[in-house]
This record gives sequence, C-alpha cells and structure tokens, in this order.
Amino acid sequence: MNQRFTWPDERLIKAAQDGDVTSLTTVVMESQPHVRRFAMSLCSSPQDAEDAAQEALIILYRKIGTLRATSALASWMFRIVRNECLRQVRLLVSRSDEATAEPMCIRDRCCTGWRRSGSRPRSAAFPVTSGRS
Repeated sequence: MNQRFTWPDERLIKAAQDGDVTSLTTVVMESQPHVRRFAMSLCSSPQDAEDAAQEALIILYRKIGTLRATSALASWMFRIVRNECLRQVRLLVSRSDEATAEPMCIRDRCCTGWRRSGSRPRSAAFPVTSGRS
C-alpha cells in the first residue's frame, strides 16, 4: 500500500501559530512522515534518523510561532532535520575522539587490517609532482 502524504495546509499552520493546540498537533502529525523519510536519507543509521526526526518534530512543536511564512514549512523542517543529522554526526565524532586516547596516523589505520590478515596491501601509484601546476 503506497500512501501519499501531504504537508499541512497554510490555514492549519496559521492556526497552529496562533496557539490552537489541535491544529499544532495535526501539523506535527502530518509533518512526521516527511521528516522521518528525509532523516532516513541523511543519517547514517536508523536509530540516528529516528533521533533526528524526533528532535526536529519537537523543535517544530516548540517554535512554530517563529516560522515567518506559512508556505515555508517544508523547507524550514528540512533545514531543521539536516541540522539535527549534522548534530548527530558531530556528537558521534566527538565521542569517538574522546574514546581514542592515542590517535593513530592514517598509515597505521590503513595497515592495521592487513597486518592482522597476513597479506600485503596493494599500493596505488600516485604521480609525484615537484611543484604546483
């Protein structure tokens, strides 16, 4: 069953901005499939995508009053989702940096795998340049 979702209409968004709780709930619920699908396309794991989508919907709920043009909901939400996915990546990177007490150089990272397997790595031929072109 292929269901087509649509974004909430401008009247509903305006009512949500004016404080109507029912309209706000409807706006969040109707935005959810779009937000989740976009987060799934950006984030590295389904768990990160769910977290990013949930955070984006919370931001929508809290800050819908700051949306300037009711017709801009989709682009506003996509930007929020993108920022949340980037935040997830930054969080992951900072955690991995903290977990690594002694960082490896790139050569050590590349060679670790072949040392364990017992085979030699294949080297790529890169042109040697003496200066700038």
